Amino acid sequence: MAYGVYHTKYGITINLTFEDLGHPDRPGLLEEITQPVGERDRDLLQCLTDYQGGDCQCALADKTPWMFVRRQRRAGRSPGAPPYGWHSAPLGDRRRVVGDHRSRTMGEGG
Repeated sequence: MAYGVYHTKYGITINLTFEDLGHPDRPGLLEEITQPVGERDRDLLQCLTDYQGGDCQCALADKTPWMFVRRQRRAGRSPGAPPYGWHSAPLGDRRRVVGDHRSRTMGEGG
């Protein structure tokens, strides 16, 4: 999953992990880039790796480097934002005690 794309019309890099896409001065940018490909230029969004001259995974697989952004949003996050993992949640008291107990027990060899 790509977290950044290059906007060919504006010549800007879009960071999909930011709510404002890294461009607070362009309030309608999200709506613009989430339009269906049939309603906008097909080459509007380019793979950032391909734009930077790297080995784009799509291009290596004989696919096009032109991208699209899904319109789905979850809990106010930008499309394409990395999901929150279980490890990002703080440990509760019980989980911490159990984890400490397991660590001590395994450390003692049993």
